[in-house]
Amino acid sequence: MIFSLVKLILLIGFFLVLQRYPGQIHVDWHLYEVDMSFATFIFLFIILVYIILMLSRFFGSIFFSTERWQRGRKIKSMRQAMDDTAKALMSLCIDQPEKSLASAKKLDKSKMTSLSLGIKVLANRQAGNEEELQNNYNTMLGHKETELAGMVGLSGISAQNKDYDSALNYIKKAYQKYPKELSLLRQKFQLESALKNWEESLKTLQEYRDCGGIKEAEFRKLASQTLTLKSYEQFEQGDLNDAVETAAKAYKRDASVPATVVHYAYLLTKKSDDKHAIKVLTKAWENEADKLFVKGFKKVISKKPPKEALKLIEKFIRPHPDNKESSILMAQTYLRARDHAKAKEALKPWTKEGSDDLRVARVMLEIEKENNGAKSKQADYWRDMILSIADPIKK
Repeated sequence: MIFSLVKLILLIGFFLVLQRYPGQIHVDWHLYEVDMSFATFIFLFIILVYIILMLSRFFGSIFFSTERWQRGRKIKSMRQAMDDTAKALMSLCIDQPEKSLASAKKLDKSKMTSLSLGIKVLANRQAGNEEELQNNYNTMLGHKETELAGMVGLSGISAQNKDYDSALNYIKKAYQKYPKELSLLRQKFQLESALKNWEESLKTLQEYRDCGGIKEAEFRKLASQTLTLKSYEQFEQGDLNDAVETAAKAYKRDASVPATVVHYAYLLTKKSDDKHAIKVLTKAWENEADKLFVKGFKKVISKKPPKEALKLIEKFIRPHPDNKESSILMAQTYLRARDHAKAKEALKPWTKEGSDDLRVARVMLEIEKENNGAKSKQADYWRDMILSIADPIKK
């Protein structure tokens, strides 16, 4: 309000000055001469400026209205794309990949290529369209946003088809272009293991750990499993000494992996080192009551006389005497010694009414068959028990 009043006062003052000092302006340009008062000049100048402002506003409104129209159209397209995406995802949730693919095709019109390809991959994978899925992954390779997913996807398809060489090549290329994607190292390690490239897989695993992809405990476990697989291969090829050496390295890496412990103990028995094998299994059983340790121990003592085997078992099960695996092992050994009473006693905690352990029932059947005869009522009882456990419908 005050600013408008000041402008009005200044304008009135300006015109009063012009009235008192009108002045003259003479313009001589080429063949034209023009004489006018200074007031007339100022009036024409204001009119010219006003016309220029009106024209600029007019053309500006045309420009901005076009921009607004384009922006509105873009927003409408984005909303439509969001609706199509939502429909596609909902179709996937209710196992309707065909409808999801139809919605994905609409996204192509909205130029949402990356999003469309992602939905097509999910839909074709759900529908089991392997050929289309492979085409989707190949298309992904042509777009920067989806290139990594395309490489990993093609690697997965190759691995499913047992073409581990091609699968590994895709992962190697992906890791070269995207070295910050540490998950690629795990896939590289798995594929190298599948190809039995043990040294390469261990190097990759170490790199994975050094980059912070896995913790030390998981690294030691995976390294132990890899070395155990290498030892299996060496043993199958007849290289017992190398197999034992590799198994020892695996055991040193992580002595808590059941498969590693049992395999190492088995190879020690092949080297006629039963004492060391029993020590390895006993130590493992002390730390964890895993049934694989019991199975491995049973193999080691299988050829020993019953009395000697019983002494070894009593020492072995001491850390976990109430464990079911310990009881079954004791019962089976007493059965070998034909001490049926003690065999039954060993399984007593597991033969109470309501027990339905199939292995316990089978050992009890063998005990009763030897003790009372195959056609005795006691044997029939455990035979029926086995049938009821195996087929609960007939209970």
